[in-house]
Parts: sequence; C-alpha cells; structure tokens
Amino acid sequence: MIIPRRILLIGIVYCLAGLLAAWDIITGAFESRLSLNFMVLLLPVGYGLLRGKSRSRWWARFWLILGYGFCLLFAAVALIEPQKMSAYWIEHRVRGDDAVPWVLLSATALLFAFVFCHRMLYSDKANRFFETMDEENAAITG
Repeated sequence: MIIPRRILLIGIVYCLAGLLAAWDIITGAFESRLSLNFMVLLLPVGYGLLRGKSRSRWWARFWLILGYGFCLLFAAVALIEPQKMSAYWIEHRVRGDDAVPWVLLSATALLFAFVFCHRMLYSDKANRFFETMDEENAAITG
C-alpha cells in the first residue's frame, strides 16, 4: 500500500528530530559534555511510522501527549513566575515580563502543531493505512 502523505510527513519529521537529537549527543561527546537527549528515541518511532507499524503510532502519540504537557507547563510557569522567563528573538535576549508573550506564543504555536499532527496521525486515511499494514505484516509473519 502507498503511504499517505500525512504519515510520510510525520514520519520524516520524527526521523529528523531523532537525527538532530543524535547529532546533539555526538557533538556533546566531542565537546567533553554528556548530553542525554531522549528525543533520539524519535528516530525509531519515525522509521516505524514510515513502515506502517501500529506500535510506532502508539509511541508517536505518547511523544505528542508529552509535548502537550510541556507546552502547558511552559505556559503555566510563564504566567505564575514571569521573572524566571527568558527568550531569544533575532539574537536579542528578552527576560522577565517582556519574555512572557513570546513564551506563551511559542507554547501555543507548538501546541497547535502537536494537535495537528495528532489529528493527522489518527485520521481515517491513517487508520486505513495502519490497518492494511497490520494485515500485511500478519500475513507475512503468520
């Protein structure tokens, strides 16, 4: 079966995020620092999505829900303790109350992106694709 574009795009994004995390770990090692970037786990999730693995779709959903939580956490901290906020905007550092709108805007934009990916990952087209791939994998292995 041909992979739907939405799954192709999400799978590629997950793979790229995992590769960037791996790059961070590798460059950290060369700079004599330990970098524990758990986003490296997105690489096998993205690869599994591209292969139509339902388990990878479950993990992709897990990471999206984790992303929701972090967006809400950042927004809450920005509202509760604005003096702890800092943001960069075109090489200008903004701190305290001035950073709150930027943090809220970033958290909101990320939240919408996560919701969009979640909806695409569980759309009717995606459901049909993963069901078909599950049947094909079951026929091959069983």
